[in-house]
Amino acid sequence: RPERRRGLVTSCNCPVRMDLTWDFVSAAAPLVAGMLLVPRLDALQLRDQRSANDIIRNLAYSEANVAQGRWWTQFTYAFVHASEEHLVGNLLSLLPHAYMVHGTFGGNWLPIFFGGVFAGAYDRAGKRYQAARGLSEPLALRRHAPTILEPAADAVDRVTRQVAEWLAPSIVRSMNFVGASAGVWALQGTCLCLSVEQLVLTLWHGDYASMRSLPAMFFAHGISILSLSGRVLSTASSLQAGASSALVDHSGHLDGFIFGIGAYAVLRFVQLGHARRSRRPMVVRGGVLGYSETSSDGSRRLGGR
Repeated sequence: RPERRRGLVTSCNCPVRMDLTWDFVSAAAPLVAGMLLVPRLDALQLRDQRSANDIIRNLAYSEANVAQGRWWTQFTYAFVHASEEHLVGNLLSLLPHAYMVHGTFGGNWLPIFFGGVFAGAYDRAGKRYQAARGLSEPLALRRHAPTILEPAADAVDRVTRQVAEWLAPSIVRSMNFVGASAGVWALQGTCLCLSVEQLVLTLWHGDYASMRSLPAMFFAHGISILSLSGRVLSTASSLQAGASSALVDHSGHLDGFIFGIGAYAVLRFVQLGHARRSRRPMVVRGGVLGYSETSSDGSRRLGGR
């Protein structure tokens, strides 16, 4: 029998929804198929440069494409990949994170993904900042200058940064962006919030059955939290230091990650408001928060949508 605590219901007897996997596959299949159907640019450029240029013009994101009215490229660039390795790497990260989000928010993982894709494309300031840091920081003199010459090195570095900031918009306008990384990072941001949430709720509202699995849960979610947090810190540090590769849109990754965190907050707020209006208690099952639904046989099940 569920036990009420602080307006929530904790229970370990809620049946697992067996349709989750099929729902996820039916939602993910068109997305994955679209990525697989678009040819990879490295191989296509060797066979047919004209077709590769058409894909870049009509599907890849660039400021020039948007300025010429091809606004949809702010979404479709996620289906274009530079190489097979690029595609496989994104899919291997996309599918497990999308499945975790789907288990809590259902099909809302798709808007989170495409919202992150759009956020990664829309942030022109971030791209220009990355381009400017990539130009100025490798040329910085202060880190190599002797102490007596540091004031002069600082003056030269300031001029270098100003020139880099002046050149950055032109550089970004000439760049084309492809890949689903920003959307994947959005899902990772949501997953980070879910991992933290599950640990906190298990400790705060968990029953005996969920507490027995606490060491394994701490290990699994702890590794996830440390891994995702480490990637974010490493990306931000590389961006600040100008060490990021010109082939990787680190600013877009961070934009997607931030969008994923915001999407988590909005969806949880909506779920809590829906539960309050429908007078259905929230349920914590194995550290997962959702509202309680009543099935046809009168039993309660966990709703995550």
